[in-house]
Amino acid sequence: MNGIEKDMDNLGRVVIPIKFRKKFGIEGNSTVLVSLEDNAILISPANKCCILCGKKVDGEQKFRLCQSCIAEIISDN
Repeated sequence: MNGIEKDMDNLGRVVIPIKFRKKFGIEGNSTVLVSLEDNAILISPANKCCILCGKKVDGEQKFRLCQSCIAEIISDN
C-alpha cells in the first residue's frame, strides 16, 4: 500500500486516511497501538489484527496472530 503524506498539527496529531481506517476496521473512538520499528512509527488496531499480515483476529489472543500465519510459522519449522 502506498503512503499518503499528511500534515501534523501542533499537538502531534495526524488524521489517518479513511481508506487505511476502513482496511483495518478502525472506527471513531477505536483503540490503536502506536509502536516503533526501526525508523518507522507504526499505528495498528489494538488486539484486533494479526501483527504479521494485518488480518482480523477473533477474541483476545495473547500473541495477535491469525490462524494462517500460525500455520505458516509451524510449517516453516
